[in-house]
Amino acid sequence: MNSLWRSLRCFLGIGLAGTALVACSGGGGGSHSPTGSTANAPVISSPTLGFTSAACTQRDGSAGTTQVLITFRYADPDGDVIGGAVEIARVFNTGKSETTFRAVPSEGVEVSGTTSGEIRVQDCIRLEAGTNFTQTTTLLDAKGNRSNTLSGGGGFR
Repeated sequence: MNSLWRSLRCFLGIGLAGTALVACSGGGGGSHSPTGSTANAPVISSPTLGFTSAACTQRDGSAGTTQVLITFRYADPDGDVIGGAVEIARVFNTGKSETTFRAVPSEGVEVSGTTSGEIRVQDCIRLEAGTNFTQTTTLLDAKGNRSNTLSGGGGFR
């Protein structure tokens, strides 16, 4: 479970067929900062970050250019991730930053399992040439216990 990524770097290029091509490299690490009992806090691992260059609508209703798919494994001793949330915080090199909380489950957020399984989050962002970002992802269970944090990033060349 310690195969967390601290510095995943992904570069996105648009192929002729409109499909995103992603090159990634990553390492281990992560931080643990629960708000409740550490014994009952979820643990997240094995992240993947994927991109597609399809038009989409961002959470604020504005037009996006890139769909982001975040997938990770989780283990939660008390099995209460349903009713919790995924916190996604991004900082772009343009100076823009955003933090969103996505309910588990909800539209665009799928969960499998009870005490362990996988969570998939489909998100929409606006990337233009020269834009890159760093991102952190944290899982909160229904009691507010915070998991360790996965961090990484991506960009558009």
